This record gives sequence, structure tokens and C-alpha cells, in this order.
Amino acid sequence: MEYQSNGIENQLFGLVMGPSTSVKCYNGYYVNGFKFQTQSYGRFKKTMNSGVCVKGSCYDDNERDYYGMLKEVVQLKYLGIKCKLFMFKCNWYDTKRGIRVYHSNGLVKIKHTSRLHGNEDFVFVQQCQQVYYTYPPDNKSSEWWTVIKTTARSRYNVDMGEFIKDANNVRSFDVNQSDEISQPCRVLPT
Repeated sequence: MEYQSNGIENQLFGLVMGPSTSVKCYNGYYVNGFKFQTQSYGRFKKTMNSGVCVKGSCYDDNERDYYGMLKEVVQLKYLGIKCKLFMFKCNWYDTKRGIRVYHSNGLVKIKHTSRLHGNEDFVFVQQCQQVYYTYPPDNKSSEWWTVIKTTARSRYNVDMGEFIKDANNVRSFDVNQSDEISQPCRVLPT
């Protein structure tokens, strides 16, 4: 017996083809009303836009925010459907030994020399808020920096944000995905 496919099956097959093997990297991205720039791109600029904060929670219902510095903005494309997914690759600070929270005044300090180890460098751009890090003016070599949380300056009416266009600083490269997924998953933008 010969199998004949119809148009609906072809559309469904397109949804489960998975991500493309090539990605694009950008130096910045506009999302949630914040203008983020990678640490290397913004190091000689007057303002620092590479501080990242992601709200987190523990199993005991306590909140634990994660703080880091933006390394790369990565764009993934999914095959079969027109879906682009943007992620931030960050250097994260250690959440146990590298963060002090002063509950009396809400002050948060991070130890910028204490890094979080592991493979979880990436976060969805929609999860990120922008922060700045300051150090005492009389002690630039201080290993504890104060976290300043900012508010969004503006909101953009775009579905997935906007990347900062700079033709000289856009990189594309192929990635080799060696992990196999037994069940393909469907990712759609919210």
C-alpha cells in the first residue's frame, strides 16, 4: 500500500523540524523597554548596558535573582516555520557566595570575581531586566559591586524585540547539534 501525504501533514512536519544549524550573533538588542549591549561592544561607551538581572525563585518560595553580564545576543531560527528565537549568553555571578542582600534597605551587592559555574549561560531575552553595577569611588579595586536596578525607558511595539543593526558587527556561524531529542518539541513565540 502506498502512502499519500496531504498538505496538513506537510505543514505539521514543518513545525517539528527543529532549529537551524546556523545562528546569528548581535552586539545588542532592544527588549522589555531596555537597550542591552554586549560587554565587549559597550566597554568604551559612556553608559554600561550589559548588566542583566533575571528574576528567580527557590523551592522554598524565597526569591533569588540572578545577576550577570551580557556576552552575546544569539538568534536561532526554526526550520519549517517562520520563528526566530533570541537568547542572551551571559556570565553569571555566583548566587550563593557572590551575592549579599541587605533586607533592611533592599541593597544588593555582588562579588564580581565570583562566577557561577555550569552550562546554563543562556536565557530568553524576554526574561531579562537591566541593571547597573557600581563600586565605591575611593576603592576601584573593591571586589563587591552594588547593583542598581533600572526602570525601562520606553516600550517597543514589536513581538520579539529588535536587534541593534550594525553590519560590521553581525556574525553568523554554523553549530553542530550532537544531542538527539527523542520527542521533537514545538516552540512558538508568546
